[in-house]
Amino acid sequence: MISFSVPAQTAPNAPSGLNFTGITTTAMTLNWTDNSSDETGFPIYMSTDNVSFSYIGSAAANATSVGLINLTPGTLYYFQVYAANETKFTLQQQQEISQLKHHHHCQAIIQLMLHCRFHP
Repeated sequence: MISFSVPAQTAPNAPSGLNFTGITTTAMTLNWTDNSSDETGFPIYMSTDNVSFSYIGSAAANATSVGLINLTPGTLYYFQVYAANETKFTLQQQQEISQLKHHHHCQAIIQLMLHCRFHP
């Protein structure tokens, strides 16, 4: 008889430090810190109501940013970024942003969320 055991797969460490750069009226870059060495990618979800999130794509393992295009000016967006491996997701790193190209004011709401509203 041959026997074996499969080691338990654990979730990779969650990303942190979500922030936005390169903001224009219709595009921006979503950035984070990769805190794991065993993720296979970073699934990214977006919402405009902070309730229903849609998968919008995944960044490769070891990535620390992704470009977002075709955003609608004046819309409040919420983002969730996970670190994932073959079987597990981490807790999300969540951010929200209201997209316009003018001056902005940001404040930390909780450790995993940054609320940004852009003012003309």
